Amino acid sequence: MKEYLITPDYKYNVSERTIYANYNGRNFTIERYYETVEIIMKCDEEPVIDIEHVFGANMIEYLSNKYPGCELEYSIFHGSGIEYPPNIPEEIREKMRADPYYDLTDDGWVVRATELWGYTDFSTFSKGGAKST
Repeated sequence: MKEYLITPDYKYNVSERTIYANYNGRNFTIERYYETVEIIMKCDEEPVIDIEHVFGANMIEYLSNKYPGCELEYSIFHGSGIEYPPNIPEEIREKMRADPYYDLTDDGWVVRATELWGYTDFSTFSKGGAKST
């Protein structure tokens, strides 16, 4: 398998959505915005990314569906904001305002899913560093 680095062409156009749930059936989604992301993809086929910028795409789901069997991992850098949903419990909102990276599992919440969203063009670089697309 070849290794590729995938990065957004423009900063501040990526977010990570974390869906939390508790055992009482309550759930909510917190969206954290970041300056940039690096996606490492190991695949035999060179990835080509064509997403709708306005609506964005869940990048890990998009790449996994388009290139089944490829390995993906990502790192996000430099937080730039958080969007709190209206249905977040007030005590959780206050803890997160004090510490934006507060671990909600300490309060009994479970992470149901994590999604990486992109709203821009992405470039692909081969492991050697040359820009592919």
